[in-house]
Amino acid sequence: MSWTARERYIAALQHRETDRMVLSPPAPWPETLERWHGEGLPEKVDLGDYFGTDAVAGVGAFHSDMPKVFPHRIIQDDGEMVIDWTMLGVKVMWFKKPCSPSTELEFSVRELPDWERRVQARYGVTSQAARSSGNDA
Repeated sequence: MSWTARERYIAALQHRETDRMVLSPPAPWPETLERWHGEGLPEKVDLGDYFGTDAVAGVGAFHSDMPKVFPHRIIQDDGEMVIDWTMLGVKVMWFKKPCSPSTELEFSVRELPDWERRVQARYGVTSQAARSSGNDA
């Protein structure tokens, strides 16, 4: 039986056996893609098709007013490296050179009381009251 990406993905989410792992298409940095082309990867090829990976679609998980809960602010910028608090509430360090990965340094929410303070400040209710009313906090 030849599995579709959808069948494979659903089976994996249900912890059932599949024909193979779900494989996401690669998302290489531009420098990596340039090197691969130099090593023989055809130009304008679909990387998912080329590597035989599964089609995967992303789903946005954050509410549009998230920046009001976690405002973005730059803490340090020395021209080469930046440390900032992201709108996801994560303090990160990253280099301005192309395609540099970031390093997570600290998190705004470490424990339930941290989250409850954010919910209380933003929505005016405790997380317990929100759960009781059927809303996700």
